[in-house]
Amino acid sequence: MRFVTAILHPVENLDRASDFFCTALGFSVQNQCAYGALLENGAVTIRLVAETTSPQVPLHLELYSKNLIDDTQALLKFPEIILLTENSQKNSYRIESCLQAPHGVMLTLYQEFNEDEVNIVPDLPICLDWENQAVACLQTLLKYLPIEFRQLARTRVTERAEVLAAEQGEITVTLEIAVQALAESTPHFQHPTLVAALHERGIATGTHFHLPES
Repeated sequence: MRFVTAILHPVENLDRASDFFCTALGFSVQNQCAYGALLENGAVTIRLVAETTSPQVPLHLELYSKNLIDDTQALLKFPEIILLTENSQKNSYRIESCLQAPHGVMLTLYQEFNEDEVNIVPDLPICLDWENQAVACLQTLLKYLPIEFRQLARTRVTERAEVLAAEQGEITVTLEIAVQALAESTPHFQHPTLVAALHERGIATGTHFHLPES
């Protein structure tokens, strides 16, 4: 048995609606008949059904954008699309524009930014007391890691530091413990960069890091 999961959306004019979804929103038609069309864009599948009697319920779609201003203007070139709100900042990492489209479609076009792009240093997910220097050290050094791995590393290093503190009978995570946790939680190929950054700040690395033999 084969199942296709799709959002069901009634439209008054099937051909015009299918053309709009494909031309404006980047969907492609998988199959179509007189009473319906199955469309997909790689992320979501929508089944349009020809329906002229039932009241039309709006279909809300979120579209990711790498350039919100340019993509909003591109959509507004379609005469039936109306701008409702533009470049609204929902939080420090996200802005969005809302548009009303034909065929009962409401669009939310959004762009997201990472911590480097908005110049935000996230808090460490700590449970114990930490020395201020230890927190500042980790927050700074984690910026040397690739952004896609940083949140996972932030959690792993923090958890490892607090485990080490408990094992050593400490009630506060010290700078030395934080450095040891950083060494134990990051891949060896990243150690030279971290050691160089620590030395620039006058922080001893001990024997925790693995460095290539010279």
